[in-house]
Amino acid sequence: MTTATKAAILTAGAVLALTALSKAQAGGTLNFIPGNVHSVSFDGVTPIIQFDLVIQNPTGQAFTVRSLVGTITANDYQIGNVSSYVSTYVRPYGNTVYRLSARMNVLGVVNNIINAINGGGVSQTMRLKGWVNVESFTLPVALTYKIG
Repeated sequence: MTTATKAAILTAGAVLALTALSKAQAGGTLNFIPGNVHSVSFDGVTPIIQFDLVIQNPTGQAFTVRSLVGTITANDYQIGNVSSYVSTYVRPYGNTVYRLSARMNVLGVVNNIINAINGGGVSQTMRLKGWVNVESFTLPVALTYKIG
């Protein structure tokens, strides 16, 4: 291999590494907020809720969200799991709606209701904590939503 070929390969590798680092940093600026609830259905006795997560992209880079998984809690009771494995294009400088499916944990929901009845109050702090795969980079997602 000539010196020019080695230099070209090293330059191409550096450009690829810089591009990947830039994508990862920009992906870390994505903001996630709750969207609309679309449906509630049942798998036996287990409620399944279809809802949207709005992904806000403040950067000039487009992304592909490949998947999102996580846990939903209400007042520290695990009440469900969230997942989507549908690839979605996230446009630059805009909002993108990403559909999620929440499989509710009936026992967790019942425990949360019992706690409210026994004096825990009707105020609810809902949290979604999980991981999103953006352009093959795994990034944390953490949302908190207060009711009452």
